Amino acid sequence: MAIYKTDGVDGNNHLPKKFVTLNTIIPVSTTITKGELLMIDTSETTNGMGMNVIQATGADLATVIGVAAETIANSSASVVKTTNISVQVAGLNQDCTASSGAVVRAGYLVGSATVQVEEIGDYSSTITTRPIGLCVDQLTASTADGGIMLFDHGFYG
Repeated sequence: MAIYKTDGVDGNNHLPKKFVTLNTIIPVSTTITKGELLMIDTSETTNGMGMNVIQATGADLATVIGVAAETIANSSASVVKTTNISVQVAGLNQDCTASSGAVVRAGYLVGSATVQVEEIGDYSSTITTRPIGLCVDQLTASTADGGIMLFDHGFYG
């Protein structure tokens, strides 16, 4: 389990991050951009369920597991691209973008708004609301100017 601490020697915060490399199938003429939310591709079972990701497609989905740590493009107009992608699945992320709907305030749970993050309502009020993290540095609508702490869901050790 990662420990978030301030080092007693130099006073610097140490915020461990967890990255995994997963398979992705990118549709024709599509780009997965660093900072976009990714979800488990339930239609693909190469190397087992959960080892394949695609761009998030809906709001507050339980299958959203992390943030793309790199940009990968498929410039082909006729062939899907199968490749590996690095995904951040836990820790502080300052690359994700807030949805265009509203500011994401510090201290609020965040979920997916397709490939961006958004504030979500009270987790206990509805079983369809799935938080992926906690906003720790406010994000302005449509920008990547803050940060979220991604929950470690434990899927990848």
